[in-house]
Amino acid sequence: MTDTTWLFIVCCWIAWVLYWLIMAFPTKRTVERGGLIGYRVVTVVLVIGLIAAGRLLHVSSHSHLWRTTLALGALTDCVVAAGAAFTVWARITLGRNWSAEVTFKQDHELIESGPYALARHPIYTGLIAMALGITPQAVSKRVASGGLLALRRGRVNRLPAWQFYEDTVLPGLKQLISTYPGGALSLTIWATSPSPDLDGTTPAQVLARRGGPSRVLEAARALTPAAW
Repeated sequence: MTDTTWLFIVCCWIAWVLYWLIMAFPTKRTVERGGLIGYRVVTVVLVIGLIAAGRLLHVSSHSHLWRTTLALGALTDCVVAAGAAFTVWARITLGRNWSAEVTFKQDHELIESGPYALARHPIYTGLIAMALGITPQAVSKRVASGGLLALRRGRVNRLPAWQFYEDTVLPGLKQLISTYPGGALSLTIWATSPSPDLDGTTPAQVLARRGGPSRVLEAARALTPAAW
């Protein structure tokens, strides 16, 4: 992923949030509220689902990272921009009838035109499109920043499973990647092999223990580049 692609995606999300905040004020007066519990339940479920999806993305040993090409970056930008445009179109169509929850507005209107003639929930549809564009880019950016290790196999990058523990990244992983004197493959071999410097346990196992990252980093610093 290029910095330009990532910057474009971030700018799209920032612009979308600012637009939504500004447009939240000029709405019709609320006469009656309803479905507050259901709305909050849906919100909680969505948040939990997003967190679970993010963790699942990290723990899969077969996770594929998309090839970083100019065409892919442009396609991702287009998906995010189209999703943002679709939500804005829906918001403009709703006008002053919009609300963040189920309400009955003064002079309420049932909107069935514009994007509402194409999708039942066009705002959610647009947000899903924006999320689809950002997920693979976020993973690629983490690899590029040294926060994750990726092994290339043909045209596909794979995330070695040893980097993950209890649905999250091992503590001290980024420091280990930057400290280790060898490449990605040799680090994977070293991290998953019993080490005499770590009482016969593997560095990956020690990283998961309390105080383990400092021991593993010390062992990694003792290695010489020539040995790997």
